[in-house]
Amino acid sequence: MRSGLLLLLLLVAPVMAQDRLVTGVEAFYATDWATADAAFNTLMRERPNEPQAYFFSAMMPFWTYFFAGEDPAQARLFLARSETAIRVAETRLKTHPTDTTLVLLLNGLHGYRSLVAASQKEYRKAMSSSINGYGYTRQLMGYGADRPDALLGQGVLQYMIGSIPAEIRWMAALAGLSGDKSEGLRLLNQAARSKADVRHDATMILSFLYERENRKDLAMVHLNRFLARWPDNTVARFRQARLLEETGRLGEAAAAYRMVAASTHPTFAGIRDLSRTKAAHLALAPPSHVSGTP
Repeated sequence: MRSGLLLLLLLVAPVMAQDRLVTGVEAFYATDWATADAAFNTLMRERPNEPQAYFFSAMMPFWTYFFAGEDPAQARLFLARSETAIRVAETRLKTHPTDTTLVLLLNGLHGYRSLVAASQKEYRKAMSSSINGYGYTRQLMGYGADRPDALLGQGVLQYMIGSIPAEIRWMAALAGLSGDKSEGLRLLNQAARSKADVRHDATMILSFLYERENRKDLAMVHLNRFLARWPDNTVARFRQARLLEETGRLGEAAAAYRMVAASTHPTFAGIRDLSRTKAAHLALAPPSHVSGTP
């Protein structure tokens, strides 16, 4: 049974649009982004006033940036696409003020924008996105403070505010906001342990944040959990390979790199070529250094 984000999106979509949306979302999480992009582009042409396809179209550069190398060009593409998605969602919300799906999308878009902006050290933009998104987070909390989507929004907000330089935090204080990285991670873990579809996003975000916190053991736990559901996800597999290499598990790293190198998705030509080089290099390592302890 589906739950969370995808279920909400399907409830407001006609049957044909549901089929395209399911196709796009499934392809998105499998990182078959040529298929996903085609599905979302068709939906945006056919239903230009509905924000679901715009949201997932923005998520592709978000994932490419946030989880596969922090390329500034992908950050700019995400920020541009997410601005369009926000505009479409806010316009629709004016005529559908009780639509919880729109609140969920806007909460996510602003939260992800804050993470990308903070990663690019654009702290004022990050704070602005957090402040704009907080209203939607509060709305979700009003529907139930323990909702996984509300936990995801709160977790992103708490972590982001807790990690920005102290000299910028006055902006959050003026808006009545405060943040704590540990609390943010706790809330994100709750969202990741839920049965809602947002658990996939929470799990990947946690893998990134734990790696940033130098908690590579926990980063690996969340990557493995994600890959158990989406084993063909090229981005997650590449991050797994990199973490295995960094922690000395070189034999496992080489195997993971070979899996990435075997990917045929054109979006990831860069990490595919790098993975091929990495796998070849690790194959030349002395036998005593090839295998690691799980």
